[in-house]
Amino acid sequence: MEEIKQKKSIWKRWWFWLIIVFVIITLGGLYYENKTTQQGLEFQLKAEQDKKEYIAKRKRDCLDIYEIESDKWNNTVSWQYHYEADSWTFLYQSDTCEIIYENDKDERFSRYF
Repeated sequence: MEEIKQKKSIWKRWWFWLIIVFVIITLGGLYYENKTTQQGLEFQLKAEQDKKEYIAKRKRDCLDIYEIESDKWNNTVSWQYHYEADSWTFLYQSDTCEIIYENDKDERFSRYF
């Protein structure tokens, strides 16, 4: 008699389960990478927004100082706000409010706040 060899179903083969495990690990890795990228973007957007709000507040403060100085002194000419930050180390940050005055000889001088 001839024996008929029956084929194993696909889910009973070892390589099928290896492929399933590989696909699950790959999909999990893609999900994790997407989640961390999204969190990084949210953090970066919040940091940029905080910086813009800080600069806007300091500009308003500088304008207030200028208005006070203009009321006190008649030689107040203008104001400028300067913001500088070292983007590599985040250790150096400098922001100044410059009030510009002019004397009777048309010479300008500044005072920094």
